[in-house]
Amino acid sequence: MRTKHFAFGPTVEKFTASPDNPILQPNQGLEHENHFVMLARFGRELVMAYEFGWYIPNDLGVLGQYAADVRLAVSKDGEHYTRISPTDRLIPRGERGRWDAGFLVLADHPIVKDDTVYLFYSGQGEEWSNWPPGNIPETYKLESSGSVRVTQLGLATLRLDGFTCLQTIDREISGYFETSPLEVQPNQRLEVNVSEVARARSLVEVEALDVGTGDVIPGFDRRASARLDVDRVRLPVTWQGAELGACGRQQVRLRFHIHGAARLHAYTLR
Repeated sequence: MRTKHFAFGPTVEKFTASPDNPILQPNQGLEHENHFVMLARFGRELVMAYEFGWYIPNDLGVLGQYAADVRLAVSKDGEHYTRISPTDRLIPRGERGRWDAGFLVLADHPIVKDDTVYLFYSGQGEEWSNWPPGNIPETYKLESSGSVRVTQLGLATLRLDGFTCLQTIDREISGYFETSPLEVQPNQRLEVNVSEVARARSLVEVEALDVGTGDVIPGFDRRASARLDVDRVRLPVTWQGAELGACGRQQVRLRFHIHGAARLHAYTLR
């Protein structure tokens, strides 16, 4: 079992271990081991893409042949992480025979450019036999301890804020969710990041709610909302041309109605 620990301080010599260590461990998940992680801040959240490792019981190695893909966890404070849909893979390993069919190792940090997130990783094939040296396949022609393998560079890309999304359970029927109270300034507007939309089929609508009563604010109901059916990272939301700051409230809750296959990746007040 491998675990991930966190330390902080002004210099390496003065690092202090987090009292909540380990911040990620297999005993709290479905995996057998955690190795490398990528950590970066997006908005108010810390996003961790982590190596999700397990052993295939195929008589290669003491426990079997090591395999790994990349999955997702998030944190608000950097010390407490929650796995997001732990059975879903952020970066899957390749199909049998592909160069990355064995296991993946992720770089420590993403690159964000032109609203695209670039995730570099190394991929290993299934020709890697794992330890001990007696498990080297007969077809492997090089002198090896069993741990030597060919590593190749891979690249996965996401749209900005595309690590995850909100969608309906079957991406056909409609559904909705409400936010916690949001502070709103008179000159602010709401923008959303939506994908997989289609006119008159898959779209998003928004209404603004009074925090005290829970009622829809007049003029800011879903019918007055511009139908959000354009795939865009920063799509403005208006209600018959009015922006959210014109609602006359210092605080609001937002209710997002998601229809069809539409995906909502993020919402932002600017």
